[in-house]
Amino acid sequence: MLNNITITSNSAEVKNVSIFNVLGKNVLSTSVSSNRAEINTSLLSSGIYIIKVQEGVNTATSKLVIK
Repeated sequence: MLNNITITSNSAEVKNVSIFNVLGKNVLSTSVSSNRAEINTSLLSSGIYIIKVQEGVNTATSKLVIK
């Protein structure tokens, strides 16, 4: 099964996207430079993760649940 998450932004500035497991280990990192980007999460096991998106000096974090 192919799982994707979509990152959207009002700017095309480079965004660094990191996904961490509950132990704090970085399990996926990528950079995107568009207003909308799809990130493939199909290699991640089921569970709870933290996604962090950094754009310039701004950082957003959110819980990500993979079923």
